[in-house]
Amino acid sequence: MLPRRNAKVAERGTLVIDAGEQRIAGRNAASVTCVGEYTGVPVKLGELLTDAAGRLLVLGGHGVSASPTGTPIYNPDDDKSFINADGWYDDTCDGIVAASVSIEGRAIAVESAWVVTAPPNYGPQVKAVRTMYDLLYDLYVQSGWMAPPAAVSFMDDVHPILDRLTGLQWVNQGFATAFGYGGSFDFSSPVLIARLSTLPPAGQYDPNAELRYQIFNSFRPPNPPDGNQLPWPWLYGDAVTRPAGEGPRQNAAVSGTQYEILSRWASGDFIADWRPGRQGSASIDKVPLAGQPAMLDRAALDFCLADAFHPGCEMTWPMRHLSLYDKPFRIRVRRPTCRSRTTAPRSIKPPRCPRAGRCTRKVPATSTAGWACRGRPTPRTAAPATTRRTIHSFRRSGPRACRTTC
Repeated sequence: MLPRRNAKVAERGTLVIDAGEQRIAGRNAASVTCVGEYTGVPVKLGELLTDAAGRLLVLGGHGVSASPTGTPIYNPDDDKSFINADGWYDDTCDGIVAASVSIEGRAIAVESAWVVTAPPNYGPQVKAVRTMYDLLYDLYVQSGWMAPPAAVSFMDDVHPILDRLTGLQWVNQGFATAFGYGGSFDFSSPVLIARLSTLPPAGQYDPNAELRYQIFNSFRPPNPPDGNQLPWPWLYGDAVTRPAGEGPRQNAAVSGTQYEILSRWASGDFIADWRPGRQGSASIDKVPLAGQPAMLDRAALDFCLADAFHPGCEMTWPMRHLSLYDKPFRIRVRRPTCRSRTTAPRSIKPPRCPRAGRCTRKVPATSTAGWACRGRPTPRTAAPATTRRTIHSFRRSGPRACRTTC
């Protein structure tokens, strides 16, 4: 049983920072400010703008967290207060984005999106070994919603995993020793990468096969049998304990899809397409139109953490549940007929799903009550001639104040 946060606050609605429905339309539209209140104190959650092409821009809050009553952020008598800071709020938030689109007077059907903002990223170019994009892609692959790579590309599939180990040298001494400059596995070394990205002519001896297998066997499998801390990556997992325990979730692991990619690479089943210095698209306008929505998704999610959900950073454990989504990278939107209710200090039985059988449907109404991600819209159409966008309930709940179940 989980205790209710802010248990002494009888008026639970005062814990919900709700800026309400906001509307914006046209090109270069004037800024629309989103402001709500926390126990009567105004809190700016963000701003809405459009650019010269009519695309929606959502600017998050200013990274403010505070206690209107001056409550200490940590209570030494409560071992859970490091994540349950009663009396405090922050300006991370989220909301549904709906759009009315017309091109030359013809209405175009579009789907709703979800925009979310998160705490500041103090290491913006340092990626986790398993990013939030990797987690979601693996979720959809394992569920049959998406297909794994038909062919493994060293450039696009393998190198990013290895390179992130070296990137973590800037925030961890152990990673700097093993994967940093001069380390045994410095994956920024052109000499090492040349060996790992090269295949011999068909039918000839592969002098780099053993090295590839050594690296592959150094990774922790997705479902480890114990809490062995030696395999890569050296990051704590969802159920970390101190001192370190022997549980299989003591440490983080790569996803099942990442592990399969590494396995195929180790066996020589990959495309040797390494091109050092290859430059990506400098702006979204340089990406082919059909690929722009997917690029926006990945550009945001690649810089969000998937490990560890203890409780998490930009987003937490609900993101790994398929029932949260309508389709890949599309969060399910609550139907207007669904009602909200505050979370009682007890477990809640799975609701009856309108489809046949019984299932658990996670339909977020205020996602930052449990998780958040890097703020960005997720459009699914080209910038139209005439667009009206509505932010429905751009809001932030006080810590575990309310959740919505449909």
